[in-house]
Amino acid sequence: MEIGDGRTPDEVAEGDRPRVSGRRGMMSAALGAGAAGLLGIASAGKAHAAPDSPPFAPVGHAHDGAALGVEEPVSTVRAVETYTRDYPRIDVAMFGAVGDGVTDDSAAVQAAMDSAGERGGIVAFDTSKVYAVSETIVVDVARVRGIEGNLARIMLTRDVVALRIVGTHTGSASPGHESSQRIKLPEMHPYVRGLRVHAEPRLRGTALSVEGTFGLQVTQCHFFDLRTGIEFAKVNRNVVLANTNIWHCLDYGIWWNGGNVHQTNIVGNHVSYCRKAMFVDDALIYNVQIVGNAIEASSSPDVVEYVVHAVARDGYIEGFEFVGNSLEDHVQVSGAAVRIDGGPQRRGKQIMIIGNDMGNSRAGDIVVSDLDEVVIANNTMSYSADYSIRLTGHVLGVSVTGNVMNTRSDRRMGMLVIGDAEQRTVVDALVFTDNVATNMMRLPVVARDAELRSVDFSGNIIDYAGPDSGPLVDLTRDVALRSVTIRGNHFRTANENPAIAVDPDAVDLFLAKDNVADGAGGGAYEGLPEPVEGRVVVADNLSG
Repeated sequence: MEIGDGRTPDEVAEGDRPRVSGRRGMMSAALGAGAAGLLGIASAGKAHAAPDSPPFAPVGHAHDGAALGVEEPVSTVRAVETYTRDYPRIDVAMFGAVGDGVTDDSAAVQAAMDSAGERGGIVAFDTSKVYAVSETIVVDVARVRGIEGNLARIMLTRDVVALRIVGTHTGSASPGHESSQRIKLPEMHPYVRGLRVHAEPRLRGTALSVEGTFGLQVTQCHFFDLRTGIEFAKVNRNVVLANTNIWHCLDYGIWWNGGNVHQTNIVGNHVSYCRKAMFVDDALIYNVQIVGNAIEASSSPDVVEYVVHAVARDGYIEGFEFVGNSLEDHVQVSGAAVRIDGGPQRRGKQIMIIGNDMGNSRAGDIVVSDLDEVVIANNTMSYSADYSIRLTGHVLGVSVTGNVMNTRSDRRMGMLVIGDAEQRTVVDALVFTDNVATNMMRLPVVARDAELRSVDFSGNIIDYAGPDSGPLVDLTRDVALRSVTIRGNHFRTANENPAIAVDPDAVDLFLAKDNVADGAGGGAYEGLPEPVEGRVVVADNLSG
């Protein structure tokens, strides 16, 4: 097979050794022609010209050669295209891809992918081209080790997947597992870089569908005006999706469509204007880190259900970490900004929602249902139109700490609601401490049709500015309390609202102590039960 400029891979590997640029390369140049040839250093006057298509931008560095002990100053070092014996470069133009945005390039691009052979290759697109595609391009990662988009565009003309990236990994990431050993050399660590995929004239198609991969990296891409940005199916291990824009998708930005996913990093991306920006759809999820992304929902498409939605049903969610993201709703989402649901069988644990910036949620910021081991900490949540945090179903081991919530007079935001109308909620082992809620326009804390066991509600600052006259912490609506502490909270209201109210007939092992209610008047604690020695303590609560 010929490579771009008419040479075979063997001729290329023999004639053009890999070249490196930068400080280390220039220092090596001082060692003489033999060392320079070994390391592939090329000065401005001796560098081989890179092929014209696709272009590689030269990288120039000016240096004082004398400072490096070089007799002749090294004025410029230029990075040139690198060929290797194992991974030759394959330009889609070699197989007839036109890239004029009109000609159907599906067959040509597929031929380029298939040409890599058993040795593998890097398939490259031309940065100046638009490749019209009407059929799915299948990418075998044992052949295609990487895709260099060079900011070229694939334009879908039908509702199909642009690139179906397929590997054969089926098992564990353990080095001792047969599947890992089998694919570690031919398949591990493929990549897609710098590719743009969109559809015309309407939203349809999927940029990437991925299955059976180990170590796939998708970076610096742009997927837009589609049905779905990226779909993960079947088994995928150790995926990295980074520095990519996914924008304006009719259905999903990132879709885990069933399957089995371990050790995935979603880092530094922009995902916006999708029905669901991220959707874990009945998948087996183990250790997915969603960190440092900008995620947004708005008025397009017309129906926006969730920003981030994870539901187990028959799947499983373990180690789902949503950390340090900015997330904005624009009061469009009908469900919630973030909803994580383990399903009726409580198929999920180790959920962490930490350090995120959330705002303008129409139906609340965070909903957690039927899960174990949940941490909601150090988030800021502003201007929502419902309760900011909602716990439903059966949740075990929940820590809600250090969150800051704020709203304005036209947004009916509350702090915490426990329970819903569909099922009785059981919250077992809940710490709700050191949170700050200011200017709340709904009664801040409400539980209904629920059982609360081993709950510590302490050290919170709660400011209520709404019109309702009920208690700021309302635990009267068919709520059973067993081993519950409400201690050291600061309440503030301008309407003389009671601070705390419970159903005295549903209390067993209860302590209300050292709370301060500003503006509540003399009736701040009338909703608390009478003390019962050994079972109920109500003491040292202040109001004014």
